[in-house]
Amino acid sequence: MERRRLSQAAHDAGLDDDPMTRAEIARIFATRLKEELLNPKLKAASAPVTDERLRELYEAQSARFQSPEKRQVAVLWLNPGADPGRAKMYEEKMTKAREWFFNESDLAEQIDKGFSVLAVDHSEHAPTRFKGGVLGWLDAQSGGSDWNHAVTKITFSLKETGEVSPVVMAPEGVFLVRLMAIQPAKKQSFQDVRPSLEREEQTRLRKQLEDKFYQGIKDRYSVEWP
Repeated sequence: MERRRLSQAAHDAGLDDDPMTRAEIARIFATRLKEELLNPKLKAASAPVTDERLRELYEAQSARFQSPEKRQVAVLWLNPGADPGRAKMYEEKMTKAREWFFNESDLAEQIDKGFSVLAVDHSEHAPTRFKGGVLGWLDAQSGGSDWNHAVTKITFSLKETGEVSPVVMAPEGVFLVRLMAIQPAKKQSFQDVRPSLEREEQTRLRKQLEDKFYQGIKDRYSVEWP
């Protein structure tokens, strides 16, 4: 009874037309409308998605779940800049290092060591110079600098682990690259990605319903109630 009396008193005081009152009433109306017409549909859209539908999505998006082949390499790099004489000298130095690697050392049998001690005197690549030239994992689409692109190109020209490239002269410098390991391309299984596929499909369905609901309101009521 008290609420009714207060409501009547507010009405008699002319608060029906108060902007804050009308805004609050509009909010309540909107909330109730969604509770009655939209929320039950959204709840239904959150139901489990059939395996048949999820497998269809899995196959349609197969490229998304394919991780590319990755390769780890060791790199020797000298940078002659724009000096042709220095470039020639560095090419000869790198060629001798390659010959020593195969003919006068046992490093060819020690793939995990990369270029080992050669990197100290035959590389200007600071991050790997004192680590045997060992670089991180690369894939064929590895981005980054022109230097990275040059190394990636050489890396994916090699065929077997342990293989050492010829001395490569490139605009980015003089390179010698050794392939250390190959991580084959791998596709995530359906079971691995099923939970994320289901969440995404449920989200898509809910958004579709919401968009349709709001568009229907917009089409039917061109003037908003203040």
